[in-house]
Order: sequence, then C-alpha cells, then structure tokens
Amino acid sequence: MPDRIERAADLLVEARRSGAKLAAWPSDLTLADTAEAAQIQRAVMRRLGIEIGGWKVALFPDGNGLAAPILTSDISESPAVRRLEPAPGIGIEAEIAFWIADDMRAGRAYDRKDVIGAVGGVSAAIELVESRFRDMDTVPKLAFLADNLANGGLVYGASAPDWQKIDLGRLVVTIMQDGKTLIRQEGGHPLGDPLLPLIWLANHLSETGYPLRAGDIVITGSFTGLHRAEHGQSIKVTIEGPEAARLNILPEDYQ
Repeated sequence: MPDRIERAADLLVEARRSGAKLAAWPSDLTLADTAEAAQIQRAVMRRLGIEIGGWKVALFPDGNGLAAPILTSDISESPAVRRLEPAPGIGIEAEIAFWIADDMRAGRAYDRKDVIGAVGGVSAAIELVESRFRDMDTVPKLAFLADNLANGGLVYGASAPDWQKIDLGRLVVTIMQDGKTLIRQEGGHPLGDPLLPLIWLANHLSETGYPLRAGDIVITGSFTGLHRAEHGQSIKVTIEGPEAARLNILPEDYQ
C-alpha cells in the first residue's frame, strides 16, 4: 500500500481519537481516485479495530456514486444519546435505512428485483454528520470520501418488515427538535427513489470484492437536507410507515 495511504489513515485515526479537527487535507497526500479513498477507509477501520456495520451511499444523476462504511461503534438503536465536546453542534439528516437480510456475492450483477429480495426491512433513521475536518465544505472530494463522507453515526428506529407496501418516493418525513416541528414534507429524496443508490451500492461492492452482508444497514440519501443540532436538544425523525428514531444530544461532561 502506498505510503501516502498509510499516512492519510494515520491522520484520520488521530483526528477520531483526539477529537481535534483537521484544518485541511495535506497537499502531499493528494489521492488519485476513489479506489485509493476506499483503501484509506479500510486502513482506518483496521487501525481502530472496528468492523463495518453498514454503508452510506450517494448516487448522482449521471449514474456515478460514492460509498462509505459506517462503523459498528457508531450505530445506535433508538432512543439514543450522543455526548458532544463543546463545539458548534452536529449535523443531522433524516434518512430511510435499509436492512440487508441476505449475504450478497462478489462478482455478481444485481438488478432491482435482486436487491428488493435482499432487503428484510426499513427503518426511520437519523444520520449524524460529523467531519474530521474543521470545514468539510473545503475538503477535496476524494479526501471527503476517505473520511467516510463525514458520517459521524446513525440512529435507527424499529424495522418495518412489510416495507414493500410503502411508497418510498412519497414518504412523509418529519424532523422534530425539542418537540417542535422543524420540517415536514412529502418525498424529498435527491433522486426521488431511495432504492436506486442501494442498487448501485450492491453492484459497486460486488465489483470491489466487499459485498453487502446480512445485518448491514444502508442509508441512501437525506430526505430533508442537513440541519444543525446543539447540546441539550432532542431530535425525533418520523417517516411514514416505520417507527420514529429519537436522539438526545448532551454535553460530553453531562452527569
């Protein structure tokens, strides 16, 4: 593995362990492609000794996508509590999460029917968006990908096993903050169909030799965009069909 991949992994691991935000991506660690970013993702997990519990995927209208693992240690069942150091809060996004019920295989192509058959249920979910960089908007795209697309965790509600009866393109999604409605809307997924990124992910991971596994949880894009949450706030995400996901945010030193 190239030395810059190892050094990049060391940089991100130290940021995770210390909590100190990185000012910028070093110019001497420029990445060549998404494959190198994925190598860094895996190197970070090896150093932390933490396995993949799920995936975050973004699919663009041109058919290209980006995928990042979600660490098992960052996945919590609702209701959940997140403790934060004194900082400008954390990003939250309302998502629908897909639970993979069957192992997929490397080297196989998957169509929509295959992927639907592999999904055992869906949950309302809250993605926590927390970059290891001080300003994630200025980070180069491949470095942003190496940093797991700024995923800081995932809180999921109870799974709805009869999910195929739900119109995923017209879900009614609500975010409540401290008991008040922050946003309520019908639909809102960037592509209109949250299954499309999952189909792309199944094939992408199959091609790279790291196929989806039974028990993985996958989020495929925010329905509501990014919002900020602060210390002491209570967040509730409701998606029509599955039960709500809830998160309480406390200062790190809260007793």
